[in-house]
Amino acid sequence: MNNLCYNPFRAAIRRGQKTTRLGGQRITRYLFSLLACLAFTLPFRPVAASEQTIYLVRHAEKISDGSNNPPLSPRGRQRAEWYAGYFADKNLSTLYSTDFRRTLETAGPVARVTGLKVRTYDPGDLAALARELRQLDGAILVVGHSNTTPLLAGLLSGQALPPLDEQHYDRIFIITIDNEGATRLHMDHSDPRRE
Repeated sequence: MNNLCYNPFRAAIRRGQKTTRLGGQRITRYLFSLLACLAFTLPFRPVAASEQTIYLVRHAEKISDGSNNPPLSPRGRQRAEWYAGYFADKNLSTLYSTDFRRTLETAGPVARVTGLKVRTYDPGDLAALARELRQLDGAILVVGHSNTTPLLAGLLSGQALPPLDEQHYDRIFIITIDNEGATRLHMDHSDPRRE
């Protein structure tokens, strides 16, 4: 059986030559032959496609004080701290929040543990935010509201989602976008979870 990979050292030994006196051309031919053999015998391992992950959460529970910009309730502050633990190991690269007290207070503990600065966005122009998010790399967290969070999840995933009612604070929408732009939407929940 013929050996497809040419080895000048083996050939030189067969001819009785010393292997140290091989010409440059033979060495070059050997190296080329070796690389060709390796290329055809090593298994092909494609580079794994990197996915972009966008997490969307509604702000945590707020105090019902009748104002337009209420702070978080004690339970809401507890949930915001839970988010800090949840997102601590998600390798977030960007953190967004609307410019309301309840969303900024929800994002605050996450910003503290990740070292990220909170970027504010206009909840009235979610289409522009969705385009901006698609241009970013890495994992992103967006803190929004009961009506904007499912709407933004729908814009990113292509699925129509109903708004959250006043009792739903535990939903974590997770949208993954692969290198070809295909999206997947799934859901996680924060603690305490609403049954």
